[in-house]
Amino acid sequence: IALILQGEPDWSRLPAKTPERLKALLGRCLEKDSKRRLRDMGDARIELEEVQSASSASRSGAVRVGLTNGHPGTTGAAPRSPARQLAMAAGLLAFGVAMGFAIERIAWPPPPAPAVRFGIAAPPHMLLDPDPNNLAISPDGGMLAMVVADSSGNTSLWVRALGSFEARPLPGTRGAAFPFWSPDSRQIAYFADNTLYRVAAAGGTPQTVCDAPNPRGGAWGPRGVMLLSFATGPLMQVHAAGGTPTPATAMAKGETSHRGPCFLPDGEHFIYVTLPPAEGSLYPCVRGALHELKREPPFGSALSAPVYAAPGHVIFNGRGALVAQRFDAGRGRLIGDPFPIGAPSQPTTFSATPALSVSRTGVLAWAAAGHELRRVVWLDRQGRRIGAVDAPLGNWRYGTISNDGTRAALVMENAGRLQLWVIDFARGISQRLDEQPGEMGIPAWSPDDRNLAYDIETGGLADILVRPSDGSSPARHVPTPPVQFRAVQSWSADGKLLLCQEIGASRNWDLVILPVSGGPVRPYVVTRFSESNADISPDGRWVVYDSDESGATHEYLQSFPDPGARQQVSRDTVQVGGWISGGREIALYRQDGGIESVPVTPGPTPGLGTPRLLFRQPEDVSFLYPTRDGRRFMAFVAAEKVTPTISVAVDWRATATP
Repeated sequence: IALILQGEPDWSRLPAKTPERLKALLGRCLEKDSKRRLRDMGDARIELEEVQSASSASRSGAVRVGLTNGHPGTTGAAPRSPARQLAMAAGLLAFGVAMGFAIERIAWPPPPAPAVRFGIAAPPHMLLDPDPNNLAISPDGGMLAMVVADSSGNTSLWVRALGSFEARPLPGTRGAAFPFWSPDSRQIAYFADNTLYRVAAAGGTPQTVCDAPNPRGGAWGPRGVMLLSFATGPLMQVHAAGGTPTPATAMAKGETSHRGPCFLPDGEHFIYVTLPPAEGSLYPCVRGALHELKREPPFGSALSAPVYAAPGHVIFNGRGALVAQRFDAGRGRLIGDPFPIGAPSQPTTFSATPALSVSRTGVLAWAAAGHELRRVVWLDRQGRRIGAVDAPLGNWRYGTISNDGTRAALVMENAGRLQLWVIDFARGISQRLDEQPGEMGIPAWSPDDRNLAYDIETGGLADILVRPSDGSSPARHVPTPPVQFRAVQSWSADGKLLLCQEIGASRNWDLVILPVSGGPVRPYVVTRFSESNADISPDGRWVVYDSDESGATHEYLQSFPDPGARQQVSRDTVQVGGWISGGREIALYRQDGGIESVPVTPGPTPGLGTPRLLFRQPEDVSFLYPTRDGRRFMAFVAAEKVTPTISVAVDWRATATP
């Protein structure tokens, strides 16, 4: 073909008796000018029949009958039959037509197929979870699993076929998070209530696989093995049929967690990242193998766990956009430089976890980036809006109100960094106290409101800071033994102790006590269950906290600082609770969005009344915080509504710009 493109064919190499009309016909098939070239075999056949007819007539007049070796016959070469001649000519022409098309493809290649992208919104009256960890494209590229919340914040798993306009819920998947698919695209695994489940994509009863406290995602390999990641510790492996998880990786000195498992094509090897991050907030990327704890040196580093994308690439989160890079899966080596694929990505809630999902067929799904600007408002005890807080618009995430009710400490996300602000309600003054590149916990006010204690992430480990609430001096570190996760909850009444939650040996949240001046950590409530969201009473004698010991999350009351007998406070499943009205009420934030009040009668053993519904959280409101006197609630409302969506690229390679 290359020679034909460079010059004219050597027509002298055709058989000497090739008819001139057939030569001309072949020439038209191989004509470089597409406007003069014969277009298809139908036209060629018509001319071919004319050539064959003329040739037959010519031969019929040239044959002489005579004797050969005493036998009747022809005096020249025996003529080929018309059918054979037609077949040979047709073969030549078919070759010529095919070559003509080949020439056109090479000389004038068709334009590349356009990149096809579309967005997927939440089902009617529902809301998509904006975290990239809560979506998963099926390996065959035909379906999308996504976590969807109702107006009360209750989540469940939904599935949408990409060829359909509608998604459908999977019954029995309440509380679902971190979904991932089976290799045959027929089942979905997910986590809920510290348990790993699997359910048929077509629907059915979810099946329990194993216990999974504080999960961070998983992967399902072709040999029926699942890889699971947790807040702390190595990757664990378990068979999809169920069982007790066993280590799949070995932790190196100084590491706190392995996350983001992704199987490679051979089904034996996988890739993952290690925590804490190295320099520049980049997480080391490692290749591992099933049934072999021996680890290889890191093959690279990234802002998020890389995901293998056939054929021969990994995709991960760059600084503000998804990027791809060639990857030799057999040797565990990166090739060349990363290149953008034109997809701005939403940051993940959990460090180092994957920012996308990709199928074997090249379908890519990710959470579309976008931040919601919020106002700060007041609600009364009936949930009615009664005023606004004079605070700047921002992507407010959470906060707390001072004990005297005059100020709030709020955390805002801005350009990928978290900022701590103090808002003075009466004066309308907003003051920024701190800014951190990593995570920042909910601040806790000291009893006299002069200080704020909060946790930050430093080098992958939790660090606790105490700072004057007026910003008069820099924050100081509270010297404590290093752990990966520790969050400040509440101050003791004398201002000497901090009640914190941290992830213990059971991989669940435990409650611990540490001195504000630094020193050894003392356990408060440490069990194999999860205890969190604690609040010390104004008199310093009692603590309310939530626990999932019963199988559902309930609020409990227990003495402090020495834990004694406890009482269950809540009747329904709750998310968080806290003291109001000077210790005479406990406010409960139910999982279904109801806000309740529980009367408390002080005494050697507090008397608890029946929970009473105050109001249900309005749909346009998020993050409710009661004042300590219990008369009103601070809340965030959207100033510019940003509806989370999932972006899908039918072929991610078409979006790449290497």
